[in-house]
Amino acid sequence: MPENSAIRLILLSNSFHQATLVVMIPVLQEVYNLSLSSLGTIIGGGLLVSACAIPIWGRTATRTGPRKALTGSAMGSLLGILTLSCSFALAQNSTNHTYLGLLLLVAARLIYSASAAAVLPVAQAIRSNQSDSRSLLGAIGSLNAMTGIGRVAGNAMVAPLLFVGSAMPILIVIPAYLYALTCIAREPRDLSKTTSLSEHKTRSGLGSPPIFAMAIAATVQVSIGAAYVLLAPLILERLSADATEATAAAGVALTFALLCGICTQLVLTRLFSGRLHLALASGIFILFLGLLGLAEASTQFQLSFAACGLAVGTALALSANLAARLKQTSKVDRPQTSTWLASSQMLGLACGTSLFAYLGDIDLTLALQLAAVMTFLLFIAVLISRALPVQPISPRKGTSE
Repeated sequence: MPENSAIRLILLSNSFHQATLVVMIPVLQEVYNLSLSSLGTIIGGGLLVSACAIPIWGRTATRTGPRKALTGSAMGSLLGILTLSCSFALAQNSTNHTYLGLLLLVAARLIYSASAAAVLPVAQAIRSNQSDSRSLLGAIGSLNAMTGIGRVAGNAMVAPLLFVGSAMPILIVIPAYLYALTCIAREPRDLSKTTSLSEHKTRSGLGSPPIFAMAIAATVQVSIGAAYVLLAPLILERLSADATEATAAAGVALTFALLCGICTQLVLTRLFSGRLHLALASGIFILFLGLLGLAEASTQFQLSFAACGLAVGTALALSANLAARLKQTSKVDRPQTSTWLASSQMLGLACGTSLFAYLGDIDLTLALQLAAVMTFLLFIAVLISRALPVQPISPRKGTSE
């Protein structure tokens, strides 16, 4: 298996596992005898762990090479899933080991969260080093699409897998990880050989964080976090549905949104090849329109259409933002830059989900309108930034560029 195919398999496995874990929340509640809030704290706490750990993986990739960082983060992901499997078996089959099973659940979440979130940004840095300037956006988009495909597959397959066994959605990705890691280990060449060993050894540590690009990434994720946390309550209010119907309708809307996001990553990013600023501004403006549409939607079709707009805008904006920044960054520093942006996205998603959940309790429409205003201000800031002079980025000592 070529290395890039192995990377895609790991990304698919990561997103598949994350999707099934969310769908399996009722099963996990029953097995561990946990309340929804307790389980939500365990799962949601992983976002903060991921946000803190991702830049560390970027530093590791900068100093030792992306291949080692990618292998280490994938092995950490696999270890987290194996720990979760042991925890699940203990909690399900022995009442005498309930607390040990719960302890292993927390440990599994910490291990997985600290490792899995680094796979995508490190892989993006690797692909960026293998691509020229014109194909950079498309290369990043194809990797991002793998995460969307994995989520769709996880959502679709979790029910049939549960019929085979309650632990099967957790266990099924283990062979895929093992196979992909074996393929990477057998490949003699470095995945992203852009600097010599002596150059890697002279790295002075973390580079300066790309503040504006991080702000864009965080703001986009705050907006999308707001939309997703308010979608089901909005359906409950606007369509006069009960909780079950609202959940099902939200699931349908998000499935269509995921499919639109995948199409954007695979097709639309290539159409914007070489026009990164236009792609970034267009993505943010589409996100703004999607938020406005969601705020005013009153039918299932309108809600689904608005959710699709959110997915398209987010996919285009985040891919273009990353590609534009990587294009300005020396190749040896790209893993660090990519992980900084990924960390900002994690923090933005956590903040958006938490903040707008509270605002939604006050007024759902007002909360979405505020998110739209914030996104429009970001759109203006991006347009203004185009008119400002850009200082060339000088490579730091020890780089080959």
